[in-house]
Amino acid sequence: MPYDVRIEEAQARQTAVVTARLPMAQVPEWMSGAFREVFAVLGRQGVGPAGPPFARYTMAPEAFEIEAGVPALRAIMAEGRVTPGSLPGGPVAVTTHLGPYDRLGDAVEAATRWAQVRGIDITGPHWEVYHTDPSAEPDPERWRTDVVVPLALEAERVG
Repeated sequence: MPYDVRIEEAQARQTAVVTARLPMAQVPEWMSGAFREVFAVLGRQGVGPAGPPFARYTMAPEAFEIEAGVPALRAIMAEGRVTPGSLPGGPVAVTTHLGPYDRLGDAVEAATRWAQVRGIDITGPHWEVYHTDPSAEPDPERWRTDVVVPLALEAERVG
């Protein structure tokens, strides 16, 4: 699938997240449980989500450092495994992936390569924004996910 990569200016956001270090095979099951926990804590604390769920990854040879959660309308209090966090503001490369999650690596590679070819430094781990709820849309070919890669750019180059 060809990916159209664009530069956007992300707003810094506070989040509610669960973090873990896991082998890739455990990520899908863990992530659905993490999202359930986050939404339950938001509900108990009367805090609304400020956007769709996301996951941020740092890849290691044997495992992933993963953070799964949602942007929150206001700061949350830590509860159980759910803690407050944040997503950075600033310039980002964004591309949209249509299809199952097992092909998301292609979108990450496209956005990363796009920045590298242009000599733009990447300033941190990428994150994925899940616009489609798989429980509401059973056809994985219709799932829409944005891949977001933070960049080091001067403000005048973002547009």
